[in-house]
Amino acid sequence: MNYRCLLSVSGLSLSSFLFCVASDAAEQTFDGYLMDRKCSASVLGDPHPEDFIKHHTKDCCLMANCKKRGYAIYVKARWLVLDRHGNKLAIKLLEKSARRSGFYVRACGSVEGDRLTVKTIEEIEEPATEDGVETR
Repeated sequence: MNYRCLLSVSGLSLSSFLFCVASDAAEQTFDGYLMDRKCSASVLGDPHPEDFIKHHTKDCCLMANCKKRGYAIYVKARWLVLDRHGNKLAIKLLEKSARRSGFYVRACGSVEGDRLTVKTIEEIEEPATEDGVETR
C-alpha cells in the first residue's frame, strides 16, 4: 500500500513537471498595440481599427472604468485579451510611459483562444510601415 501511494505521488510530480515544460514551450512573443477593452469594444467589428488605436490616449486608458475592464493587445488584426497579471503590468507600463498615445508593446506569454497569459510586457518602438503594412 505504501508503494502504491509513493508511486502515485511520483506520477503526480512527473505530470506536474511535464505540464510546466509543455507550458514553457508554448510561450510566444507578441508585438502590438495596447488598449483598454472598454474602448476597443467600439472598433471590434472594424476591419482597419489602426487609426483609432494609434490615437487612443493614455488618459483614457487609465480612467477607472477602462482600468476595471482590463486590457488587450491588437496583433495582426487580432485582439488578445490580457490575463489579470497582464492587466497589472499594463497599468504599470501606461503609468510610466512618456507617450500620450499609440502604445506599441511586446508581450511574452502563452495564448489559449483569445486569452494571453502574460509573463512580461514592455513598451517598444513602433515598426516602420509602408502603406500601412508592417515591415516585420
